Amino acid sequence: SGFHQPQDAPHWVQTGAERSVSYAVVYETDATRARGRIFAANHYLRKLGVNPQPPGADPGTDNAKSSVM
Repeated sequence: SGFHQPQDAPHWVQTGAERSVSYAVVYETDATRARGRIFAANHYLRKLGVNPQPPGADPGTDNAKSSVM
């Protein structure tokens, strides 16, 4: 059996006494890669003491963050 796990959504797997095998296939688009770079830029900005805007708040800022990373 299988299921769709939305990107960036947390999940919890609990198995019984039997062995289990799982694998993941990740598909990224240009938009999801850019979003990841924005999150990475925000991480570094927070380390510098800056309170960055979340992704999607300002497309121009998002583009700059994505380009730098």
